Amino acid sequence: MSEIQDLKNHILALDAKINNLLLIIQGFNRSNDNINEVVNMIHSLGLERSNQNNVIFETIYPDLIRRINKIENAEREKLEKEREEERQNRAVNQILSMPVEKLDFKYKRTLHCMQAEGIKDVASILKHCESDFLKVPNFGKKSLRDLNETLSKYNLKLKSYDELRGS
Repeated sequence: MSEIQDLKNHILALDAKINNLLLIIQGFNRSNDNINEVVNMIHSLGLERSNQNNVIFETIYPDLIRRINKIENAEREKLEKEREEERQNRAVNQILSMPVEKLDFKYKRTLHCMQAEGIKDVASILKHCESDFLKVPNFGKKSLRDLNETLSKYNLKLKSYDELRGS
């Protein structure tokens, strides 16, 4: 009889903690707090996800478990997305800061004309349109084609005059 009473007392205590946790989760859903705060609150309530608690927890409150897992998964996905965006931004910045001397132009004239115009990196190239380059002495259609082919290796292209000027 004592074991049954102990189990009932444990369930009642757990029930009170879970009700507190529900309030915390509802607050979390409204305020978009950090998942670590929710985990810390769970630990402070003594609801660590032990095997003993999980059996009772999952039997009595399966919806709460799903909600907690959903929050954890959403936070994990958000972090993964942020990391991927950060990786892509680093890759783009690395390309944009690449000196023109590192670009593998087919014709040296293409590089020499850019250097003569003071263009030092890929970002500077992209500030110009095709017609800007065609105005550069010794930079003709052949050099322009070379430039476009080289930029396409990095999935980049020159903007048109209208795109660049915002028309």
